Amino acid sequence: MAEVDVHESHIRQIAQDVISEVAPEERAAFPVVADRFFRSEEKALSGHGRRHGAPISWGLGEAVPLLTPVVLWVLSRAIEEITGEAVRAPVRPLGRVLRRWTGREDDRPRLELTDDQVAHIGRMAEQIVVDHGHEPATAESVAAVLVRRLRQNSE
Repeated sequence: MAEVDVHESHIRQIAQDVISEVAPEERAAFPVVADRFFRSEEKALSGHGRRHGAPISWGLGEAVPLLTPVVLWVLSRAIEEITGEAVRAPVRPLGRVLRRWTGREDDRPRLELTDDQVAHIGRMAEQIVVDHGHEPATAESVAAVLVRRLRQNSE
């Protein structure tokens, strides 16, 4: 698997977990939104190239901005900024053998992050979600779930 594929796979899996918990109404649209995001994240967030020039949103009368592209963007930026090395780091062979031996084999992508890196990503997520027009309470929820998910992923 190419580096870009591994990078995208990490982001998709973690973002999907976060969205499933924080914005379950977006679960069905997640694959389509993620595909569009990875084709052109700038367009997905800004709406450039769309007829109305708005970010990806759900058309229910007054458009409701989707959280999915924002979470994908946060993870993309965070991985580029802090964890580029961790994304490409090979899975620890001993850990893989032990997981198989104990029956805990898990095919989810793993990131090995420090507590400081996870905390930084949480703060970054909270700020970016608010900056993209979501309520502070939503931003706090996204940050909390993202931090919890990243810590689980690092175990």
